Amino acid sequence: MKYDIGVRPKDGKICWIGNQSPGRVADITIYRHSELPDILEEDEFFLADAALQGIYNAVVPFRCPKSYEEELFNYRIDSKRAIVEQVFSRIKKFGVMDSVRRHDLAKHDKVAFVVANLYNVSIKYSPIF
Repeated sequence: MKYDIGVRPKDGKICWIGNQSPGRVADITIYRHSELPDILEEDEFFLADAALQGIYNAVVPFRCPKSYEEELFNYRIDSKRAIVEQVFSRIKKFGVMDSVRRHDLAKHDKVAFVVANLYNVSIKYSPIF
């Protein structure tokens, strides 16, 4: 299963979880069927990987940086994405999100929300940075 997960880069807190999608669905398809485009304000942006290239409010790195400014932009994006990857790493340590599901598929959303809330409590006592 895949989820869209919104993480605040300043502290690593999970602030949004989208609906579940089968694991083999492309990220762009998940985005198009999620409620994220509807809940974002016009002046709000989000970090994404190259799979969402071309989406208006997605901030994605340049695929082939051609100038120093583009390389610097990619460096700054990568430093923020590193925080997101640390969040994903900690979520996987719960052993629920990346293992074979042993419960009803309808309950998987609830499990994802519980794991996200447990993670948010855990960063109070063990911050990412």
